[in-house]
Amino acid sequence: MKRALRIEFERESVSAAASADGLSARVRTRKSEPRLSASPPAPVAECQTYTVDEAAKILGISRNCAYDAVRRGEIPAIRLGRRLVVARKALELLLVGAPPDSR
Repeated sequence: MKRALRIEFERESVSAAASADGLSARVRTRKSEPRLSASPPAPVAECQTYTVDEAAKILGISRNCAYDAVRRGEIPAIRLGRRLVVARKALELLLVGAPPDSR
């Protein structure tokens, strides 16, 4: 359904632009679609959880080192389906030096 609407939109915009310019539709190429303005994602500081990549950036370590630390249990992470997330409070406790079990 979306593909059909997209093709229809492209055809209409190309033919309208071509007729307005006095050019044949064959000469005109695809006119770009208007972009939908999505709200930007919430800043990392406002989230309750971080991805392992975000936690690695906060800790100043590499992505691979962060995943290794999660595997060893040094960074407390929660598995949500196939996704690993680190709770913001657990990461804050880790940064102040408190053991992760004292949540």
